[in-house]
Amino acid sequence: MKNIQYSINTLRSTRRFVLDLMDKFSYEQLTTVPAGFSNSMLWNFGHIVVVQQLLIYGLSGNELQLDKNIVHLFKKGATGKETLSEKEFEDLKTRSLEYITKLTLVKYSAQQHQS
Repeated sequence: MKNIQYSINTLRSTRRFVLDLMDKFSYEQLTTVPAGFSNSMLWNFGHIVVVQQLLIYGLSGNELQLDKNIVHLFKKGATGKETLSEKEFEDLKTRSLEYITKLTLVKYSAQQHQS
């Protein structure tokens, strides 16, 4: 279980780092696809959140914590030009940390059932 806690802590630290980095840019900058690139910083963030959900919940057969529309916008194979409104983006940023907290709660719940 120590490896799981280490992984959750690493995920939380990485997510906070990405959120702090994005706070340095305007919404317009985050939604702009730079020349020579196929997607924006906002799209990359959405992709990070969606892939985490698909790997942890989807592959284990559990229900995703994300709205299916968000998954569709940012899953592998999306064009990379998809975006969210500023309000939707702020909501996803907030929920991205909540999803990690839920992982911690699931882990502790599983430990209690094993005891």
